[in-house]
Amino acid sequence: MRFKLNDSQYDILAACLSDADSTAYNLPLFEELPPGTDASRLESAIRAAVSAHPMLNMRVSSDGDGSFLEPAEGIDLDTIEMAEGFDPCGLVKPFDLGKGACRFRIIRSGGGLFLFIDVHHIVMDGVSLRILAKDIGAAYDGRTVRPEDVPAAPEAKEPDWGFYDSFLPAVESPSLPLRDNYIGGPGSATVSKAFRVDAERLRRFCKDRGTSRTAYFAASMGYALERMDPKGYASMGIVMNGRDGSTRGSVGMLARTLPLAVRFDCTVGESMAAAKGILDGCTANPVAYSKVLAKYGLSDEVIFAYQGDVTDFAMVAGHDTAPRMLREAMSPAREKIRAEVADSGDGYTITITYRTDHYTEGLMASLASIFARTAEQALGCERFQDIDIIGDPEEALKGFNDSDREQDLSVTPIDMVERWMRERPDSVAAVFRDSSITYGQLDSLTYRIAAYLAGKGIGREDFVSVLIHRGLGMVTCPVGILRSGAAYQPLDPSYPKERLNFMVKDSGAKLVIADRDLVGLIDEYKGDILYTDELDSLPDGSVDVAHG
Repeated sequence: MRFKLNDSQYDILAACLSDADSTAYNLPLFEELPPGTDASRLESAIRAAVSAHPMLNMRVSSDGDGSFLEPAEGIDLDTIEMAEGFDPCGLVKPFDLGKGACRFRIIRSGGGLFLFIDVHHIVMDGVSLRILAKDIGAAYDGRTVRPEDVPAAPEAKEPDWGFYDSFLPAVESPSLPLRDNYIGGPGSATVSKAFRVDAERLRRFCKDRGTSRTAYFAASMGYALERMDPKGYASMGIVMNGRDGSTRGSVGMLARTLPLAVRFDCTVGESMAAAKGILDGCTANPVAYSKVLAKYGLSDEVIFAYQGDVTDFAMVAGHDTAPRMLREAMSPAREKIRAEVADSGDGYTITITYRTDHYTEGLMASLASIFARTAEQALGCERFQDIDIIGDPEEALKGFNDSDREQDLSVTPIDMVERWMRERPDSVAAVFRDSSITYGQLDSLTYRIAAYLAGKGIGREDFVSVLIHRGLGMVTCPVGILRSGAAYQPLDPSYPKERLNFMVKDSGAKLVIADRDLVGLIDEYKGDILYTDELDSLPDGSVDVAHG
Protein backbone atom coordinates (compact mmCIF):
# COMPACT_ATOMS: atom_id res chain seq x y z
CA MET A 1 0.00 0.00 0.00
CA ARG A 2 1.61 3.23 -1.20
CA PHE A 3 0.15 6.73 -1.49
CA LYS A 4 1.51 9.64 -3.46
CA LEU A 5 1.71 12.84 -1.42
CA ASN A 6 -1.01 15.38 -2.13
CA ASP A 7 -0.21 19.06 -2.69
CA SER A 8 -0.59 20.01 0.98
CA GLN A 9 1.68 17.15 2.05
CA TYR A 10 4.32 18.16 -0.50
CA ASP A 11 4.28 21.69 0.94
CA ILE A 12 4.69 20.33 4.47
CA LEU A 13 7.49 17.99 3.43
CA ALA A 14 9.36 20.82 1.70
CA ALA A 15 9.12 22.96 4.85
CA CYS A 16 10.36 20.08 7.03
CA LEU A 17 13.29 19.30 4.76
CA SER A 18 14.37 22.95 4.95
CA ASP A 19 14.45 22.77 8.77
CA ALA A 20 14.86 19.22 10.03
CA ASP A 21 14.94 20.33 13.68
CA SER A 22 11.59 22.12 13.56
CA THR A 23 8.53 20.90 15.47
CA ALA A 24 6.21 23.43 13.80
CA TYR A 25 4.24 20.61 12.13
CA ASN A 26 3.97 18.40 15.21
CA LEU A 27 0.53 18.02 16.80
CA PRO A 28 1.44 17.13 20.41
CA LEU A 29 -1.38 16.38 22.88
CA PHE A 30 -1.05 15.57 26.59
CA GLU A 31 -3.33 14.82 29.54
CA GLU A 32 -3.47 13.14 32.91
CA LEU A 33 -5.82 10.18 32.63
CA PRO A 34 -8.67 9.54 35.09
CA PRO A 35 -7.89 7.37 38.15
CA GLY A 36 -8.47 3.71 37.42
CA THR A 37 -7.47 3.88 33.76
CA ASP A 38 -6.04 0.53 32.67
CA ALA A 39 -2.70 1.13 30.91
CA SER A 40 -2.63 -2.25 29.18
CA ARG A 41 -6.17 -1.86 27.92
CA LEU A 42 -5.39 1.66 26.70
CA GLU A 43 -2.31 0.42 24.81
CA SER A 44 -4.43 -2.19 23.05
CA ALA A 45 -7.05 0.46 22.21
CA ILE A 46 -4.43 2.72 20.65
CA ARG A 47 -3.09 -0.15 18.55
CA ALA A 48 -6.62 -0.99 17.37
CA ALA A 49 -7.39 2.64 16.44
CA VAL A 50 -4.10 3.14 14.60
CA SER A 51 -4.52 -0.15 12.73
CA ALA A 52 -7.96 1.02 11.56
CA HIS A 53 -6.45 4.13 9.94
CA PRO A 54 -3.54 3.21 7.67
CA MET A 55 -2.29 6.81 7.33
CA LEU A 56 -1.25 6.85 10.98
CA ASN A 57 1.36 4.15 10.51
CA MET A 58 3.13 5.57 7.49
CA ARG A 59 6.58 6.84 6.68
CA VAL A 60 7.76 9.07 3.83
CA SER A 61 9.81 7.60 1.00
CA SER A 62 11.00 9.08 -2.26
CA ASP A 63 12.15 7.80 -5.62
CA GLY A 64 12.33 8.99 -9.19
CA ASP A 65 8.55 9.20 -9.40
CA GLY A 66 8.20 11.54 -6.42
CA SER A 67 7.49 11.23 -2.70
CA PHE A 68 5.11 8.71 -1.16
CA LEU A 69 3.64 7.48 2.09
CA GLU A 70 4.21 3.78 2.72
CA PRO A 71 3.77 1.56 5.80
CA ALA A 72 6.26 2.08 8.64
CA GLU A 73 7.84 -0.72 10.61
CA GLY A 74 5.39 -0.97 13.51
CA ILE A 75 3.61 1.56 15.72
CA ASP A 76 5.80 3.82 17.88
CA LEU A 77 3.93 3.08 21.10
CA ASP A 78 5.41 2.48 24.54
CA THR A 79 4.53 2.58 28.24
CA ILE A 80 7.25 4.36 30.22
CA GLU A 81 8.10 5.54 33.73
CA MET A 82 8.95 9.21 34.39
CA ALA A 83 9.83 11.17 37.52
CA GLU A 84 7.02 12.97 39.31
CA GLY A 85 6.50 16.53 38.03
CA PHE A 86 8.08 15.79 34.63
CA ASP A 87 7.75 18.36 31.84
CA PRO A 88 5.72 16.86 28.96
CA CYS A 89 7.22 19.39 26.55
CA GLY A 90 10.43 17.39 26.76
CA LEU A 91 8.66 14.59 24.87
CA VAL A 92 8.08 16.79 21.82
CA LYS A 93 10.84 16.13 19.30
CA PRO A 94 11.24 16.45 15.52
CA PHE A 95 10.10 13.44 13.50
CA ASP A 96 12.33 11.44 11.23
CA LEU A 97 9.65 11.11 8.56
CA GLY A 98 11.61 8.36 6.87
CA LYS A 99 10.79 6.17 9.89
CA GLY A 100 7.31 7.31 10.91
CA ALA A 101 4.99 10.20 11.68
CA CYS A 102 3.30 9.23 14.98
CA ARG A 103 4.35 8.47 18.54
CA PHE A 104 2.30 7.43 21.55
CA ARG A 105 3.49 7.31 25.16
CA ILE A 106 1.57 6.02 28.17
CA ILE A 107 3.40 7.46 31.17
CA ARG A 108 3.42 6.28 34.78
CA SER A 109 4.51 9.06 37.12
CA GLY A 110 3.94 9.78 40.81
CA GLY A 111 1.09 7.31 41.09
CA GLY A 112 -0.72 8.81 38.12
CA LEU A 113 -1.16 7.77 34.51
CA PHE A 114 -0.64 10.18 31.61
CA LEU A 115 -1.05 9.99 27.85
CA PHE A 116 1.12 11.74 25.27
CA ILE A 117 0.21 11.64 21.58
CA ASP A 118 2.29 13.37 18.92
CA VAL A 119 1.33 13.10 15.26
CA HIS A 120 2.96 14.88 12.35
CA HIS A 121 0.77 17.17 10.27
CA ILE A 122 1.81 15.33 7.11
CA VAL A 123 -0.55 12.46 8.08
CA MET A 124 -3.04 14.27 10.32
CA ASP A 125 -5.28 17.33 10.36
CA GLY A 126 -7.56 18.76 13.07
CA VAL A 127 -10.63 16.75 12.08
CA SER A 128 -8.53 13.57 12.10
CA LEU A 129 -7.55 14.18 15.73
CA ARG A 130 -11.20 13.97 16.76
CA ILE A 131 -11.73 10.79 14.71
CA LEU A 132 -8.68 9.17 16.30
CA ALA A 133 -9.83 10.12 19.82
CA LYS A 134 -13.31 8.72 19.13
CA ASP A 135 -11.89 5.40 17.94
CA ILE A 136 -9.41 5.08 20.81
CA GLY A 137 -12.31 5.63 23.22
CA ALA A 138 -14.48 3.10 21.41
CA ALA A 139 -11.73 0.46 21.43
CA TYR A 140 -11.02 1.09 25.12
CA ASP A 141 -14.71 0.48 25.85
CA GLY A 142 -14.53 -2.82 23.99
CA ARG A 143 -16.32 -1.73 20.83
CA THR A 144 -15.05 -2.78 17.43
CA VAL A 145 -13.29 -0.07 15.44
CA ARG A 146 -14.16 -0.48 11.79
CA PRO A 147 -11.16 -0.32 9.44
CA GLU A 148 -11.16 2.71 7.20
CA ASP A 149 -11.39 2.36 3.44
CA VAL A 150 -8.79 4.81 2.23
CA PRO A 151 -10.14 6.48 -0.94
CA ALA A 152 -7.87 6.71 -3.93
CA ALA A 153 -6.27 10.10 -4.49
CA PRO A 154 -8.00 12.12 -7.24
CA GLU A 155 -6.28 12.30 -10.58
CA ALA A 156 -4.04 15.33 -10.87
CA LYS A 157 -5.15 17.84 -13.49
CA GLU A 158 -3.75 20.98 -14.97
CA PRO A 159 -4.77 24.02 -12.93
CA ASP A 160 -6.98 26.74 -14.39
CA TRP A 161 -4.65 29.66 -13.81
CA GLY A 162 -7.19 31.92 -15.49
CA PHE A 163 -9.33 31.72 -12.37
CA TYR A 164 -6.45 32.73 -10.10
CA ASP A 165 -5.55 35.52 -12.54
CA SER A 166 -8.99 37.00 -11.90
CA PHE A 167 -8.20 38.09 -8.34
CA LEU A 168 -4.54 37.59 -7.34
CA PRO A 169 -2.60 40.01 -9.61
CA ALA A 170 -4.16 42.94 -7.70
CA VAL A 171 -2.40 41.81 -4.50
CA GLU A 172 0.81 43.81 -4.21
CA SER A 173 1.93 43.08 -0.65
CA PRO A 174 0.92 40.92 2.33
CA SER A 175 -1.79 42.17 4.69
CA LEU A 176 0.18 42.50 7.91
CA PRO A 177 0.06 44.93 10.81
CA LEU A 178 3.27 46.92 11.06
CA ARG A 179 5.82 44.94 13.04
CA ASP A 180 6.05 46.44 16.53
CA ASN A 181 8.60 44.16 18.21
CA TYR A 182 12.18 43.35 17.27
CA ILE A 183 13.34 42.03 20.63
CA GLY A 184 14.07 38.36 21.28
CA GLY A 185 14.39 35.34 19.04
CA PRO A 186 11.65 33.45 17.22
CA GLY A 187 8.80 32.40 19.45
CA SER A 188 5.02 32.28 19.49
CA ALA A 189 2.14 33.20 21.79
CA THR A 190 -1.64 33.41 21.60
CA VAL A 191 -4.41 35.86 22.42
CA SER A 192 -8.12 34.98 22.45
CA LYS A 193 -11.36 36.90 22.51
CA ALA A 194 -14.94 35.69 22.79
CA PHE A 195 -17.66 37.37 20.73
CA ARG A 196 -21.33 36.93 19.90
CA VAL A 197 -23.05 36.68 16.51
CA ASP A 198 -26.71 35.70 16.38
CA ALA A 199 -26.71 32.24 14.79
CA GLU A 200 -30.08 32.61 13.06
CA ARG A 201 -29.28 36.07 11.67
CA LEU A 202 -25.96 34.75 10.39
CA ARG A 203 -27.66 31.77 8.74
CA ARG A 204 -30.17 34.05 6.97
CA PHE A 205 -27.46 36.51 5.98
CA CYS A 206 -25.36 33.77 4.40
CA LYS A 207 -28.37 32.35 2.54
CA ASP A 208 -29.59 35.74 1.28
CA ARG A 209 -26.11 36.99 0.25
CA GLY A 210 -24.87 33.74 -1.24
CA THR A 211 -22.00 33.37 1.18
CA SER A 212 -20.91 31.02 4.00
CA ARG A 213 -19.81 31.26 7.61
CA THR A 214 -16.21 30.60 6.60
CA ALA A 215 -16.33 33.42 4.03
CA TYR A 216 -18.12 35.70 6.53
CA PHE A 217 -15.48 35.26 9.22
CA ALA A 218 -12.60 35.31 6.71
CA ALA A 219 -13.80 38.63 5.26
CA SER A 220 -14.20 40.00 8.79
CA MET A 221 -10.58 39.05 9.55
CA GLY A 222 -9.56 40.62 6.25
CA TYR A 223 -11.18 43.90 7.25
CA ALA A 224 -9.45 43.83 10.65
CA LEU A 225 -6.11 43.38 8.89
CA GLU A 226 -6.94 46.12 6.40
CA ARG A 227 -7.69 48.55 9.24
CA MET A 228 -4.18 47.96 10.57
CA ASP A 229 -2.58 48.18 7.12
CA PRO A 230 -4.95 50.23 4.91
CA LYS A 231 -4.82 49.17 1.28
CA GLY A 232 -8.48 48.77 0.35
CA TYR A 233 -8.04 44.99 0.29
CA ALA A 234 -6.64 42.17 2.38
CA SER A 235 -5.02 38.88 1.41
CA MET A 236 -4.38 35.71 3.42
CA GLY A 237 -4.42 31.93 3.26
CA ILE A 238 -7.65 30.16 4.26
CA VAL A 239 -7.49 26.63 5.67
CA MET A 240 -10.40 24.42 4.49
CA ASN A 241 -10.93 20.88 5.74
CA GLY A 242 -10.95 19.46 2.20
CA ARG A 243 -13.44 16.70 2.98
CA ASP A 244 -16.42 15.38 1.07
CA GLY A 245 -18.84 12.50 1.59
CA SER A 246 -16.23 9.87 0.79
CA THR A 247 -13.63 11.23 3.22
CA ARG A 248 -15.81 12.46 6.09
CA GLY A 249 -14.54 9.77 8.46
CA SER A 250 -11.01 9.52 7.09
CA VAL A 251 -7.84 10.15 9.06
CA GLY A 252 -5.14 11.92 7.10
CA MET A 253 -3.90 15.30 5.96
CA LEU A 254 -6.91 16.41 3.92
CA ALA A 255 -6.95 20.09 4.87
CA ARG A 256 -5.97 22.54 2.13
CA THR A 257 -4.85 26.15 2.22
CA LEU A 258 -6.50 28.40 -0.35
CA PRO A 259 -5.54 31.97 -1.32
CA LEU A 260 -8.07 34.71 -0.64
CA ALA A 261 -8.05 38.40 -1.52
CA VAL A 262 -10.96 40.50 -0.27
CA ARG A 263 -11.84 44.06 -1.33
CA PHE A 264 -13.76 46.55 0.79
CA ASP A 265 -14.83 49.16 -1.78
CA CYS A 266 -18.26 47.50 -2.10
CA THR A 267 -21.06 46.46 0.25
CA VAL A 268 -20.53 43.99 3.06
CA GLY A 269 -22.73 41.42 1.31
CA GLU A 270 -20.91 41.80 -2.01
CA SER A 271 -17.51 41.44 -0.36
CA MET A 272 -18.51 38.29 1.51
CA ALA A 273 -20.21 36.75 -1.53
CA ALA A 274 -17.05 37.43 -3.53
CA ALA A 275 -14.99 35.74 -0.80
CA LYS A 276 -17.13 32.60 -1.04
CA GLY A 277 -16.86 32.66 -4.84
CA ILE A 278 -13.07 32.72 -4.60
CA LEU A 279 -12.97 29.86 -2.07
CA ASP A 280 -15.36 27.79 -4.20
CA GLY A 281 -13.31 28.51 -7.31
CA CYS A 282 -10.05 27.50 -5.62
CA THR A 283 -11.69 24.28 -4.40
CA ALA A 284 -12.85 23.46 -7.93
CA ASN A 285 -9.41 24.36 -9.37
CA PRO A 286 -6.99 22.91 -6.79
CA VAL A 287 -3.38 24.07 -6.93
CA ALA A 288 -0.69 23.62 -4.29
CA TYR A 289 -0.64 26.75 -2.13
CA SER A 290 3.13 27.00 -2.52
CA LYS A 291 2.75 27.07 -6.32
CA VAL A 292 0.18 29.86 -6.10
CA LEU A 293 2.46 31.89 -3.84
CA ALA A 294 5.43 31.37 -6.16
CA LYS A 295 3.53 32.25 -9.34
CA TYR A 296 2.14 35.52 -7.99
CA GLY A 297 5.08 36.52 -5.79
CA LEU A 298 3.08 36.26 -2.56
CA SER A 299 4.00 35.13 0.96
CA ASP A 300 2.24 32.90 3.48
CA GLU A 301 2.41 35.30 6.41
CA VAL A 302 -1.26 35.29 7.47
CA ILE A 303 -3.40 32.14 7.79
CA PHE A 304 -7.07 32.00 8.81
CA ALA A 305 -9.29 29.02 9.66
CA TYR A 306 -12.88 28.64 10.76
CA GLN A 307 -12.83 25.49 12.86
CA GLY A 308 -16.58 25.14 13.46
CA ASP A 309 -17.37 23.18 16.61
CA VAL A 310 -13.83 21.90 17.11
CA THR A 311 -13.54 23.72 20.42
CA ASP A 312 -11.91 21.11 22.64
CA PHE A 313 -9.16 18.63 22.07
CA ALA A 314 -9.88 14.96 22.70
CA MET A 315 -7.52 12.04 23.20
CA VAL A 316 -9.61 9.13 24.52
CA ALA A 317 -13.24 9.99 23.86
CA GLY A 318 -15.37 9.32 26.94
CA HIS A 319 -12.32 9.03 29.19
CA ASP A 320 -10.66 12.45 28.90
CA THR A 321 -9.88 14.83 31.75
CA ALA A 322 -8.36 18.00 30.30
CA PRO A 323 -6.29 17.27 27.18
CA ARG A 324 -4.24 20.15 25.87
CA MET A 325 -2.09 20.96 22.89
CA LEU A 326 1.53 21.54 23.91
CA ARG A 327 1.85 24.69 21.81
CA GLU A 328 4.72 25.99 23.90
CA ALA A 329 6.86 23.05 22.72
CA MET A 330 6.19 23.68 19.03
CA SER A 331 8.65 25.63 16.88
CA PRO A 332 7.32 28.96 15.56
CA ALA A 333 5.33 28.49 12.37
CA ARG A 334 6.34 30.10 9.10
CA GLU A 335 3.36 32.43 9.16
CA LYS A 336 3.53 35.49 11.39
CA ILE A 337 -0.18 35.44 12.24
CA ARG A 338 -2.56 32.49 12.42
CA ALA A 339 -6.17 33.29 13.32
CA GLU A 340 -8.69 30.56 14.17
CA VAL A 341 -12.39 30.97 14.92
CA ALA A 342 -14.27 28.21 16.73
CA ASP A 343 -17.81 27.79 17.98
CA SER A 344 -17.87 28.32 21.73
CA GLY A 345 -21.08 27.71 23.65
CA ASP A 346 -23.62 30.25 22.43
CA GLY A 347 -20.96 32.32 20.70
CA TYR A 348 -17.52 32.13 19.12
CA THR A 349 -13.89 32.57 20.08
CA ILE A 350 -11.12 34.05 17.95
CA THR A 351 -7.63 32.77 18.82
CA ILE A 352 -4.62 34.46 17.24
CA THR A 353 -1.26 32.72 17.35
CA TYR A 354 1.51 35.17 16.50
CA ARG A 355 5.27 35.45 16.23
CA THR A 356 6.53 37.13 19.39
CA ASP A 357 9.65 38.39 17.61
CA HIS A 358 7.37 40.45 15.34
CA TYR A 359 4.38 41.48 17.42
CA THR A 360 3.47 42.44 20.97
CA GLU A 361 0.53 41.01 22.86
CA GLY A 362 -1.16 44.42 22.91
CA LEU A 363 -1.16 44.78 19.13
CA MET A 364 -2.52 41.27 18.61
CA ALA A 365 -5.20 41.86 21.24
CA SER A 366 -6.22 44.95 19.23
CA LEU A 367 -6.40 42.86 16.06
CA ALA A 368 -8.62 40.31 17.82
CA SER A 369 -10.84 43.11 19.13
CA ILE A 370 -11.27 44.72 15.70
CA PHE A 371 -12.12 41.34 14.21
CA ALA A 372 -14.68 40.60 16.93
CA ARG A 373 -16.38 43.99 16.53
CA THR A 374 -16.44 43.56 12.75
CA ALA A 375 -17.95 40.07 12.96
CA GLU A 376 -20.55 41.24 15.48
CA GLN A 377 -21.66 44.30 13.49
CA ALA A 378 -21.27 43.32 9.83
CA LEU A 379 -24.72 41.67 9.73
CA GLY A 380 -26.37 45.04 10.26
CA CYS A 381 -24.10 47.30 8.20
CA GLU A 382 -24.34 48.14 4.53
CA ARG A 383 -20.63 48.89 4.18
CA PHE A 384 -17.59 47.94 6.22
CA GLN A 385 -16.86 51.62 6.82
CA ASP A 386 -20.07 51.81 8.90
CA ILE A 387 -18.64 49.39 11.47
CA ASP A 388 -17.54 50.91 14.77
CA ILE A 389 -14.21 49.22 15.45
CA ILE A 390 -13.33 51.38 18.48
CA GLY A 391 -16.34 51.15 20.77
CA ASP A 392 -17.04 53.60 23.57
CA PRO A 393 -14.53 56.46 23.10
CA GLU A 394 -14.78 57.37 26.79
CA GLU A 395 -13.62 53.88 27.75
CA ALA A 396 -10.79 54.05 25.24
CA LEU A 397 -9.66 57.42 26.62
CA LYS A 398 -9.58 56.03 30.15
CA GLY A 399 -6.79 53.72 29.14
CA PHE A 400 -4.82 56.49 27.40
CA ASN A 401 -5.26 58.82 30.36
CA ASP A 402 -4.29 56.23 32.97
CA SER A 403 -0.92 57.85 33.64
CA ASP A 404 -0.96 57.97 37.43
CA ARG A 405 2.36 56.33 38.16
CA GLU A 406 5.77 57.15 39.57
CA GLN A 407 8.06 58.85 37.04
CA ASP A 408 11.70 59.84 37.36
CA LEU A 409 11.49 63.48 36.30
CA SER A 410 15.26 63.66 35.88
CA VAL A 411 14.90 61.43 32.80
CA THR A 412 14.06 63.61 29.80
CA PRO A 413 12.06 62.48 26.76
CA ILE A 414 15.27 62.49 24.73
CA ASP A 415 16.92 60.26 27.36
CA MET A 416 14.08 57.79 26.83
CA VAL A 417 14.41 57.90 23.04
CA GLU A 418 18.18 57.41 23.26
CA ARG A 419 17.65 54.38 25.51
CA TRP A 420 15.37 52.84 22.88
CA MET A 421 17.99 53.65 20.24
CA ARG A 422 20.49 51.58 22.21
CA GLU A 423 18.19 48.75 23.25
CA ARG A 424 16.10 48.22 20.11
CA PRO A 425 17.91 49.64 17.07
CA ASP A 426 15.96 47.43 14.66
CA SER A 427 12.51 48.38 16.01
CA VAL A 428 10.39 50.82 14.02
CA ALA A 429 10.47 54.28 15.60
CA ALA A 430 8.10 56.16 13.29
CA VAL A 431 5.87 55.52 10.29
CA PHE A 432 4.41 57.88 7.71
CA ARG A 433 2.29 56.32 4.98
CA ASP A 434 4.59 53.83 3.19
CA SER A 435 7.80 55.07 4.84
CA SER A 436 9.29 54.14 8.18
CA ILE A 437 12.47 54.63 10.18
CA THR A 438 14.01 52.37 12.80
CA TYR A 439 15.52 53.54 16.08
CA GLY A 440 18.97 52.72 14.73
CA GLN A 441 18.40 54.88 11.64
CA LEU A 442 16.89 57.60 13.83
CA ASP A 443 19.98 57.48 16.04
CA SER A 444 22.34 57.91 13.10
CA LEU A 445 20.44 60.73 11.37
CA THR A 446 19.57 62.74 14.46
CA TYR A 447 23.09 62.50 15.84
CA ARG A 448 24.41 63.95 12.57
CA ILE A 449 21.85 66.77 12.77
CA ALA A 450 22.84 67.45 16.39
CA ALA A 451 26.55 67.39 15.55
CA TYR A 452 25.98 69.79 12.63
CA LEU A 453 24.14 72.25 14.89
CA ALA A 454 26.74 71.93 17.64
CA GLY A 455 29.45 72.59 15.06
CA LYS A 456 27.75 75.93 14.36
CA GLY A 457 27.79 76.79 18.04
CA ILE A 458 24.08 76.11 18.46
CA GLY A 459 23.05 74.55 21.77
CA ARG A 460 21.27 75.35 25.00
CA GLU A 461 19.18 78.51 25.11
CA ASP A 462 19.08 78.61 21.28
CA PHE A 463 16.10 78.04 18.98
CA VAL A 464 16.03 76.17 15.68
CA SER A 465 12.87 76.55 13.56
CA VAL A 466 11.46 73.69 11.46
CA LEU A 467 9.39 74.42 8.33
CA ILE A 468 8.60 71.18 6.53
CA HIS A 469 5.76 69.18 5.00
CA ARG A 470 4.18 66.31 6.91
CA GLY A 471 6.43 63.26 6.95
CA LEU A 472 9.13 61.49 8.93
CA GLY A 473 11.00 64.81 9.18
CA MET A 474 8.46 65.83 11.81
CA VAL A 475 10.17 63.24 14.03
CA THR A 476 13.80 63.33 12.87
CA CYS A 477 14.27 67.11 12.87
CA PRO A 478 12.92 67.80 16.39
CA VAL A 479 14.84 64.84 17.86
CA GLY A 480 18.07 66.00 16.18
CA ILE A 481 17.59 69.54 17.47
CA LEU A 482 16.83 68.40 21.01
CA ARG A 483 19.89 66.13 21.02
CA SER A 484 22.03 69.21 20.32
CA GLY A 485 20.65 70.84 23.46
CA ALA A 486 18.73 73.49 21.54
CA ALA A 487 14.97 74.02 21.48
CA TYR A 488 12.93 73.59 18.32
CA GLN A 489 10.14 75.75 16.97
CA PRO A 490 7.63 74.01 14.67
CA LEU A 491 6.29 76.19 11.87
CA ASP A 492 3.03 75.23 10.16
CA PRO A 493 3.27 75.99 6.41
CA SER A 494 -0.48 76.61 6.32
CA TYR A 495 -0.02 79.78 8.40
CA PRO A 496 0.13 83.19 6.64
CA LYS A 497 3.60 84.46 5.69
CA GLU A 498 3.31 87.38 8.06
CA ARG A 499 2.72 85.11 11.02
CA LEU A 500 5.54 82.71 10.10
CA ASN A 501 8.02 85.60 9.62
CA PHE A 502 6.99 87.01 12.99
CA MET A 503 7.38 83.67 14.74
CA VAL A 504 10.91 83.13 13.41
CA LYS A 505 11.95 86.67 14.29
CA ASP A 506 10.36 86.55 17.74
CA SER A 507 12.15 83.29 18.64
CA GLY A 508 15.51 84.56 17.49
CA ALA A 509 16.09 81.30 15.63
CA LYS A 510 19.78 80.63 14.95
CA LEU A 511 18.94 78.28 12.05
CA VAL A 512 15.95 76.98 10.11
CA ILE A 513 15.56 73.42 8.86
CA ALA A 514 13.23 73.62 5.85
CA ASP A 515 11.93 72.01 2.68
CA ARG A 516 13.19 74.04 -0.31
CA ASP A 517 9.72 74.73 -1.66
CA LEU A 518 8.63 76.32 1.62
CA VAL A 519 11.42 78.83 2.32
CA GLY A 520 9.53 81.54 0.41
CA LEU A 521 7.10 81.62 3.33
CA ILE A 522 9.81 83.11 5.59
CA ASP A 523 11.30 85.60 3.13
CA GLU A 524 12.24 88.04 5.92
CA TYR A 525 14.56 85.49 7.54
CA LYS A 526 18.21 86.04 6.49
CA GLY A 527 19.97 83.46 8.68
CA ASP A 528 21.32 79.94 8.01
CA ILE A 529 19.05 77.32 6.43
CA LEU A 530 19.64 73.58 6.47
CA TYR A 531 17.56 72.01 3.70
CA THR A 532 15.94 68.65 4.33
CA ASP A 533 17.39 67.24 1.11
CA GLU A 534 20.85 67.79 2.63
CA LEU A 535 20.22 65.83 5.84
CA ASP A 536 21.24 62.42 4.50
CA SER A 537 24.62 63.79 3.34
CA LEU A 538 25.57 65.37 6.68
CA PRO A 539 28.93 64.04 7.95
CA ASP A 540 29.02 61.70 10.93
CA GLY A 541 30.81 64.22 13.15
CA SER A 542 32.26 63.57 16.60
CA VAL A 543 30.88 66.45 18.59
CA ASP A 544 30.05 65.93 22.26
CA VAL A 545 26.33 66.51 22.14
CA ALA A 546 24.77 67.51 25.46
CA HIS A 547 21.10 67.95 26.19
CA GLY A 548 18.90 68.12 29.23
